[in-house]
Amino acid sequence: MGEKQQWSNERLKCLLETCIEEITTVGRKGLSLHKDSWTKLGKVLKEKFGVELSQKQMKNAYDNLKAKYIGWVYLKNKTGNIYDPRTNTFTLTDEEWEEFRKGHPKAASLKTVPLPFPELCAQLFDGNAATGNGKWTSTQRSGVGSSSCHRVQQLLTYKDTEEDDTGTYHHTSETIHESTFEPTPEPTPEPSPEPNPEPNPKKRAKTSKSSSINGDDLALDIRQALQYLVKGKEQKPPIVTIAQCSEKLKLVGLDPVDPLFLAAFHIFGGTSNMREAWMELPDIPEVLRGWLVMTATTLGLLK
Repeated sequence: MGEKQQWSNERLKCLLETCIEEITTVGRKGLSLHKDSWTKLGKVLKEKFGVELSQKQMKNAYDNLKAKYIGWVYLKNKTGNIYDPRTNTFTLTDEEWEEFRKGHPKAASLKTVPLPFPELCAQLFDGNAATGNGKWTSTQRSGVGSSSCHRVQQLLTYKDTEEDDTGTYHHTSETIHESTFEPTPEPTPEPSPEPNPEPNPKKRAKTSKSSSINGDDLALDIRQALQYLVKGKEQKPPIVTIAQCSEKLKLVGLDPVDPLFLAAFHIFGGTSNMREAWMELPDIPEVLRGWLVMTATTLGLLK
């Protein structure tokens, strides 16, 4: 259990696919997985490969893959055609590799060992799988339908930031698909015993306390609620990738060994809300730098 594990490509692929499945099903916990998801991953690895791993060992493999993927994205977006897609390798001088190692120590192995399964890594770490941070779920019931659509998008405030057991901050948001509802014609109001010469069109007829709510009243209430909610409905935004964030980071002109540069990639590798917030900022270097400093300080990455 305590020994250092050697992760073959087959085991890494199993880890990636199981993590993607769990994140799609139950979402993330901060920048990692829920405890039950780690338990599920351990069972799958034991069944397929006969190894019994602790959560710490599996999380170390997860974090190392993530760090290597972030370094891979950084190199892939460098100018100079240094990436060979046929071999998934990079052509750099020894000096360039040494400079890269200083900024991405956990990805230094890219010099000799290519990143395994880049597409699966992108799906897991770029958030292309549905996550708890921007997860779209639907709730439907038979009979009378109900719907709501809400997406919380963090930009420059972090009032909804939570901290998990490991001290990692994350944002949570939930969006619910709109269910189908056939509107029911408005009921004809019953004549009032005492006619009002100037009726208020917005005021509904009163119902006696002894009468029960009928189906038409319920349908009208739901119809009005749906009309109100549909007005604020938003379309699901496109996925923002680490590569896109990395491209925009070039506007700030940071040195690869600058602590703020490293903190930026840590932020981009976090929740999809963080990447969306970054891409929404104006392309002004001072504004971008200020946001990075504020966010990194809030998350405890810089002092």
